[in-house]
Amino acid sequence: MLVLWEQDGVPLRHIVDRLGLNTNTLTPLLKRLEAAGFVTRTRGTVDSRQVILCLTPQAKALRESAEDIPSLFSCKLRDAGCAEGELSALREQLDHLISRLETLTQTAGV
Repeated sequence: MLVLWEQDGVPLRHIVDRLGLNTNTLTPLLKRLEAAGFVTRTRGTVDSRQVILCLTPQAKALRESAEDIPSLFSCKLRDAGCAEGELSALREQLDHLISRLETLTQTAGV
């Protein structure tokens, strides 16, 4: 949903690339989102093999309520005893791990 909130009406390939997941991983999730009324999947007009994902008005309305989730999550971690420095270090470690995994999958041809 976050990727689609950034840019609506994108090909499935865009979502695959942004999330670093395979289509066979995303397809079941997208089917559930479609069944719940959050996305529509249509075929591309230029290339019918391409699947275009669009948010429904219901999904667009969720964006405002979901924007507070990251800060609420951080607050809960602080309440649990995590210091701001720990949270920053964790974010840096996760960014580094993601970068290394991306490099690994690119060099391995995955």
